[in-house]
Amino acid sequence: MTDANRAQLKEELKSLEQALAEGLRRGVPPDAEAVGGLIGSHRARVATMWGKDCPPAAYQGLADLYLAHRDFRARYEAIAPGFTDWLVAAMKAHSQA
Repeated sequence: MTDANRAQLKEELKSLEQALAEGLRRGVPPDAEAVGGLIGSHRARVATMWGKDCPPAAYQGLADLYLAHRDFRARYEAIAPGFTDWLVAAMKAHSQA
């Protein structure tokens, strides 16, 4: 992956995170069907960044890392208070798709 591709992918992830955070702000439950498409896009971009598939167990493990690692938690809480927990719940609810 080129640096330009990596930068574009990071921007796409940032946009997805903002769209997901808007769901939190609007009170959309993380397991709502409307969230599934965004989570699917998030998972696809994660797989692209990894350079390999992102099976359900790996995606759920990433969600656990988001909860456990203070840097991830700080990053997501800066987007919106409560976003870390909401995002993790969404990732786990939609990871089987």
